[in-house]
Amino acid sequence: MVSAITYDKGGEWQRLQAPEKDFDNHPLNCDLPDCSLHLTQKVSQYYPGSRSIPILSKASAPGIVIGTGQVGETLKKNESFDMFLSSTAGVEWHMVLKESHFYAMGDHGGIIVAVPQYGTTNEVKYSINEGETWHVETFNDTKIYVYGMMTEPGEKTTTFTVFGSETGQHSWMITQINLRAALGSDCGNDDYKQWWPGEEHWGPEDRSCLLGRKTIYERRIAHAHCFNGRDYDRPISVQNCSCEREDYECDFGYMERDDWSYMCIPDPEQPDVDVHKVPSHCPEGSYYNRSKGYRKVEGDTCSGGESWRYDPEPVSCPVREKAEFLLYAKRTEIHRYLLVEERDEKLPLEGLSAAIAIDYDWHGNCVFWADIVEDAIHKYCLDGEHSEENTILIYKELETVEGLAFDWLAQNLYWIDSGNKRVEVAQDDGTYRRTLINDTKVLDQPRALALDPKRGYMYWTDWGATPKIVKAYMDGTHPVDLITGGLHWPNGITIDEQTSRLYWTDAYLDRIEMAFLDGTHREVLISENVPHPYAIGVYKNLIYWDDWSQEAILKANKYDGSHRETVLEHLEGIMDLKVFHNASQQGDNPCTKGSGGCSNLCVPIPGEDANTVSRKCLCPDGMARQIIDGGGERCLCGAGEKLVNGTCHRTTGTTCATGQFQCSNDNCIPELWQCDHDNDCGDNSDELSCPFEECAVDEFQCHTGTRCIPSGWLCDYDNDCGDMSDEQNCEYATCAADKFTCDNQRCIPASWQCDFDNDCHDNSDERNCNFTQPTTTIVPHTTCGPNQFHCNNGRCIAMSWKCDGDQDCGDGSDEPDSCATPTCSVYQFQCANGRCIPRGWHCDFEDDCYDNSDEINCPYNTTTTPTYATTTPTTSGSCGTNEFSCYNGRCVYYWWKCDGVDDCGDNSDEWDCNDYSYYTELPTNIPSSCESYQFECRNGHCVPEYWKCDGDNDCGDWSDEQQCATTPYPYYDWTTESPVEECSTFKYPCGPGASQACIWRWWVCDGEDDCGNGADEVNCGDYITTEIPEITTVRRCGRGEFMCRNHERCIPYGKKCDGYYDCYDESDEEYCPTQHPMTTQSSCDPSYEFQCRDYDYCIDISRKCNGIRDCWDGSDEDSDMCNVNDTFVVRDFFVALYLTYNVRAEWQPPTTPYMHYTYNLYKREVGPGNEVFPWDITHNVPSSQRQHIWYEYSLKAETTYEFTISVQVGHVEYDKARSQRLIIPSRIPGAPAGLRLAPGDDLTTIKVFWRPNDNITITEYDIQYYYYDEDVETVTASGRATEYDLRGLRHNATYHVRIAACSSSGCGRYTSEKTLTTGSTDEGRIKSPPTNVAASDVGANDMHLSWDAPTRLPSGVEVEHYKIYTATTPYATDARTNSTKDDKPGFTVRNLCPGRSYYFKVTAVNRHGESPESVQLQQDTTGVTIGAPSSLHVTDRTTKSVTLGWNPVDMPKALYAVEYSRDRRRWDSADTTTKLTFEVTGLVSGLTYLFRVHVSTEHCTDAPFSNIAQAKTKFDGSGIQPPRMLKTMKIKLTEVHLQWNTPTDAPPDSPLTYVVNYTDVNQGDMQSAITDPSINTTYSYILTDLIPGATYDISVSLSGLGARESKHVKATTKLPSPPADIKINCLAGNGFNLEWTAVTVDFTKDLGYAIFRSVATVKDYEKNEITNQTEWTNVANQSVNFWSWSENIEALAAHRVYMFTVTTGYYKGYHGEFEKGESAQGVSDLHNCMSGIKPPPSHQKGKKMPWVAAVVVGGAVILILVFVLVYFVVRHRRLQNSFMSFANSHYDTRSGTATFTAVDDDGDDDLGTDEDSPMIRGFSDDEPLVIA
Repeated sequence: MVSAITYDKGGEWQRLQAPEKDFDNHPLNCDLPDCSLHLTQKVSQYYPGSRSIPILSKASAPGIVIGTGQVGETLKKNESFDMFLSSTAGVEWHMVLKESHFYAMGDHGGIIVAVPQYGTTNEVKYSINEGETWHVETFNDTKIYVYGMMTEPGEKTTTFTVFGSETGQHSWMITQINLRAALGSDCGNDDYKQWWPGEEHWGPEDRSCLLGRKTIYERRIAHAHCFNGRDYDRPISVQNCSCEREDYECDFGYMERDDWSYMCIPDPEQPDVDVHKVPSHCPEGSYYNRSKGYRKVEGDTCSGGESWRYDPEPVSCPVREKAEFLLYAKRTEIHRYLLVEERDEKLPLEGLSAAIAIDYDWHGNCVFWADIVEDAIHKYCLDGEHSEENTILIYKELETVEGLAFDWLAQNLYWIDSGNKRVEVAQDDGTYRRTLINDTKVLDQPRALALDPKRGYMYWTDWGATPKIVKAYMDGTHPVDLITGGLHWPNGITIDEQTSRLYWTDAYLDRIEMAFLDGTHREVLISENVPHPYAIGVYKNLIYWDDWSQEAILKANKYDGSHRETVLEHLEGIMDLKVFHNASQQGDNPCTKGSGGCSNLCVPIPGEDANTVSRKCLCPDGMARQIIDGGGERCLCGAGEKLVNGTCHRTTGTTCATGQFQCSNDNCIPELWQCDHDNDCGDNSDELSCPFEECAVDEFQCHTGTRCIPSGWLCDYDNDCGDMSDEQNCEYATCAADKFTCDNQRCIPASWQCDFDNDCHDNSDERNCNFTQPTTTIVPHTTCGPNQFHCNNGRCIAMSWKCDGDQDCGDGSDEPDSCATPTCSVYQFQCANGRCIPRGWHCDFEDDCYDNSDEINCPYNTTTTPTYATTTPTTSGSCGTNEFSCYNGRCVYYWWKCDGVDDCGDNSDEWDCNDYSYYTELPTNIPSSCESYQFECRNGHCVPEYWKCDGDNDCGDWSDEQQCATTPYPYYDWTTESPVEECSTFKYPCGPGASQACIWRWWVCDGEDDCGNGADEVNCGDYITTEIPEITTVRRCGRGEFMCRNHERCIPYGKKCDGYYDCYDESDEEYCPTQHPMTTQSSCDPSYEFQCRDYDYCIDISRKCNGIRDCWDGSDEDSDMCNVNDTFVVRDFFVALYLTYNVRAEWQPPTTPYMHYTYNLYKREVGPGNEVFPWDITHNVPSSQRQHIWYEYSLKAETTYEFTISVQVGHVEYDKARSQRLIIPSRIPGAPAGLRLAPGDDLTTIKVFWRPNDNITITEYDIQYYYYDEDVETVTASGRATEYDLRGLRHNATYHVRIAACSSSGCGRYTSEKTLTTGSTDEGRIKSPPTNVAASDVGANDMHLSWDAPTRLPSGVEVEHYKIYTATTPYATDARTNSTKDDKPGFTVRNLCPGRSYYFKVTAVNRHGESPESVQLQQDTTGVTIGAPSSLHVTDRTTKSVTLGWNPVDMPKALYAVEYSRDRRRWDSADTTTKLTFEVTGLVSGLTYLFRVHVSTEHCTDAPFSNIAQAKTKFDGSGIQPPRMLKTMKIKLTEVHLQWNTPTDAPPDSPLTYVVNYTDVNQGDMQSAITDPSINTTYSYILTDLIPGATYDISVSLSGLGARESKHVKATTKLPSPPADIKINCLAGNGFNLEWTAVTVDFTKDLGYAIFRSVATVKDYEKNEITNQTEWTNVANQSVNFWSWSENIEALAAHRVYMFTVTTGYYKGYHGEFEKGESAQGVSDLHNCMSGIKPPPSHQKGKKMPWVAAVVVGGAVILILVFVLVYFVVRHRRLQNSFMSFANSHYDTRSGTATFTAVDDDGDDDLGTDEDSPMIRGFSDDEPLVIA
């Protein structure tokens, strides 16, 4: 259990940074991430007895957080807690008090009060400087047990209420303390300062923005000695912040990629969500916001910053007639492939010689291409007035144009001329041609070009001597080598505007890569089977590329390279490729409108501020120009010329005077009017080619980053620019005498120094602080109290603090040399230096004594058991080290023992108290006599007499509930605050603080804390044992398991509804897909059920009028009720699992043929509580279709789904077919993550730790371990476990350990091995990793690794050898390992594959275990990459073999290895072959197999695998596999209707014949039936001529020798219905006649009748109760429908009841069904039989009679009402005298506090007015509760 904190509403969590020092100023040495601070919040609810205090913070005290907790790796419940405080909103923490305290704050956090939580006290501690120093105030003459502390209402209060109990008995005492005088006078303005959350992180990584804004508060200076005493809003200003990634979350349909890149990608579990879908209402000419995969966190108000990367971009609504297409060149042809229609068309272009580079103007519908034979650039528009013109734009001075790119915003065309080594630009009509780059140092062999006009950058690939990807401004300036390493022949390049990523191809390394636009986050996307990629483009979630070798265009997922497909094949001469769609070429920049005010060329460039875009005006080559501010150009004409529309023209002779500007229209204006943003000329020529302004006149432009800041931020001590340019050349004033000078020259008040706040913003005011001897700001007490010690410095401290080993005075006067060694209490450990520490700190690997004496003779470094000075009572093993184990199993704190109070409840904590002399101040006498109106308990307590036998443990030892008529079930009520939640009949309530409300009653007193608060294991009396009892009545199942109804067995959830009865009670095959069971009830709920007419059956209301007769009488499809043509309902709808994880549906069409209809397929998820989710609908399935498959990616493992289908005719949808449900089985998990070994608690134990790596249910973990050359041993751990102890190992032996996770579908791969030597210790372990891992001598199959040894090794700790982990993916948990032979840091890794990326980690090893892993090294081997065989597929299959085929790799004489598997975990090798086909033989008929292929070489062991192919061998009907899913569909008197599935999912190749075996269980007669041959996958059969009432055991097998049987099912035929209307006719004194209606059913009318009798005793005439009823006895058999009883009534026994019933006669061992009976009562003094006697009560044995059932229901209702009434009467009696009801009546929900006054508002004197008497007296509860 750890503590975490979040600053963005739960978006991200991080652990708490532990304090640097403890309370005694000793360093804690606790650093993240392995060690942190852990605070308690709800610990007491999960660990009863801990009574932890929750975290305290208030809105009126910004930044102050107080909590109780510990420092370490995790929170330890059995150790004591300390008190911690943060004044920086949880960023920095300080230990302010030792041990647990109750605490509260007042006066806006100006005063903090604490009181010890445990033991007795009469003092409170308070601090007025945020916990830096503490003072003591005595509030009572005698010590009390404190149960809590509260404050008065109001944020400025200084009044605190302490409540608790006297020590002798639990009687309440409440004390109010007003500490106003401690704060001094009211605060002034100088006593406050500004603070904001995150101020401590000031600098380049400023984290002061929360949810996009920075809120500044005003709060009192920690050292100010004054009283706030005012109410005001703390926030005084709010500033918006720049946007960052933390301000955004993934948008709907996206998920965060699990690789620490925090990138949002489309969610593969939501394949039906089209994240690129255009809104349905999007008229042409308008815009819609296209998501980039992100959305702002709710409530976030950030702006600017990186919002351009994450905010949705406005995209114009598409023109409907424009198609989305691929444009590609084939040298002599240019084609357009329509993506939606999947149609390829050639553009009408003739005469192409070698079209290499292409681009397209989406809005102008024009194509551009470059022909390297003609050395010309062409333009062709596909529509408009110039649609037939093939225009040559550029034809001079061109030589091999390989890259072409169109700037759609400025309407400019860019190209790369690799022959001339130039980058050039011109307008889209070929005018204003300008050379941008002509430098061989920048351009060597440039190839492809991509533009980003929204940001002003261009990118190109260069495969010259130094291959690289270059980034530059779009004016050709600022070229930067963006990516250099790991490139060889970079070819095509493109930009994905949605994710702001670059994609490029490498034709030599045969791979496709991607990276952010700044070159970071580089990843290899595809590296297999990419022999020669050339051009590349992006469309929605896909990338498209062409390949010269494959002569094809292919596509794949742009995020991970998956779902690779071939789009077009046989494309000889394929060259450039671009993708265009409705979202292409969107946006704007300064050049979009009016050419950006430029006379000729306008090119976008990055703006001065980050993430902005500007523009630069350029002149064409050969034209005179003038450089203006900002680097732009003004184009100039010669003498006598003027510039008109970018061209120089002769002037009319008009000349302007000096100091004037001549407009293009010959007007003259003052030169000052030029570039003033006004059109003074009238033709705007005075505003052309002006500088593009960035910063305003009142702003400062930073030197780097082109950022503008307000001029007022100059020289303000803050690095606002980020490059300190705003703080250069500043003259700072000298700080005044009362100020502190920070390192950054800032001046702050001297009182702000050492107050835990980073006021300087460089932390210089918090350095060199010493809090050991703080200066007290309060005048010391001149006289200390009688229970206080007077320090030399005038301070008063508790007398008990003297000579306790801690310097509490601050001057050491409380710890003189004369102090004797203190005596530690029973729950403490005494250090060698005399210090006392909690016993739980002993042997915890930490030096808590500060002399290490608490870590000597510990189990982890010696076999000597430590000897304690004090004898500790024996515990049961479930109590903590500082707890006492009561006799009844309950745990209480040791300091509660012998305190005169029965805390255990059985008084065992008050036994044998003579030796506990240190509790002499507590009374030990327990009352031994009670008043006459009281009951004396066995433990000596007195309770009211009427509390005896009331079902409550009032005594605490259950003695008041013994010798009662009914012994109540042991139940301990932990609270008297609220009634215990009602639970069902067989459930037990846990009460407040429990992890669950109710548990099974048989879990009570079983030795396990099932409630979570211990309530089920208290007051168990004689039931308690030190061993957990064996539970035979019920079993609890783990996660992923199904519990059978009889609680006798747990089965994997995947075996539910699999057609086999794995539960002995057959409950695992109930409510399964093919048949919804009908429930028998006397009435149905009309809100969701329908009741059949002739039977008491209820069916789901959705099955009414669905065209299928679910009721046996067909009443659910009554034509008058339904009025629906059932001919349009599909027939025989059936779903089944297909290829393990997919679902296949099959059906037959409606009975009436109809040509124009379609199907709608429905699928939805069903929750564990049978709740359903919305339907996922597949519309317009063609009427010719007879099956549909839902594939694995759209289904969740371990989830129940419901499926159905309906018919759609026109706009009318008819009723759905009967729905079917299926459970998707669990998938095979991956290898667990984080495998770690640690020394155990003895010398022969190793602790194994891990964490799950898959979000599926793990059933178990397989842990394998071995020593040296011994056999590998395997143990199993629970699927919920994350650790395991390997015990009984060899001592001082090195063991190898690995682990695999298993689900109900099988076990996954094992992790890499870890090693550890038994008997090792943590002190000897290497705690720092190797560093500087590097690779050298890199070859195709090996490389040498070197590294530096771990540093800072303690004395005696040495490295024995190193272990190297080698993997082909960066996050692999199953990497292969190698080890060095000695401690030399170096190793040559062999058997690598050429041209492949490898990831290496190194650990240092000695006998104590492995060190942490080094930083991961990624290194590629040399050579040509061995690709993976592609397109693995099945070409043929037989009953014993499968033939495979695949595409070759680009490798001569490649040898292929074929492997196959049944479960993906263990792969068997079939053989190797040099061919491209292979037949795998020796397989089993009817089973599904997986296949994969890879290239086999001598040295390459990591060659990539092909795709996995799946195939099922043909089923030969041999009976090797049994029939599946055998179940009963309907049961009648002499018939059982059966149904089962074929042994395989696929239909058999030939008809199958089955044998049905059925046995009468009672009589043992076995019979068989043979079915007709059939090829159906589902077979139905009716067993006939069966015996009514008999139980049959049924199984099915194929007809053949040795065929395997299916799982058995049991079916009991129905009994004949009983006669009706049974009546008794009395005969005076001579008996009676029994009559009934004759049976007329053909089968039973000749069987006759049987009369049965039962006798009982009358218990209560008024209540009509009987007892001692006998079994029903057959007293007569009749062939007619009446019977006479002639016995004399007078001879009958008094107070007896005689009951009779009639069934049909005996047939082959069975009577018919029982029906209603009547009773006659014989009384000795009566001579007439008495009629009208009521039926027997609920507990009589005739349970099959409906009238008896009715009494059971009614009786149950009465009993429950009586119980509830009694319960509330008793509860009210408890509550009316309890402190809780009193406190609740004074509780204010607004302030969260309770207020106690002498007189309430209503005038009631609740507390009394006698100041000398306690406020509350005489209150007593079993255990006090606290409102805090």
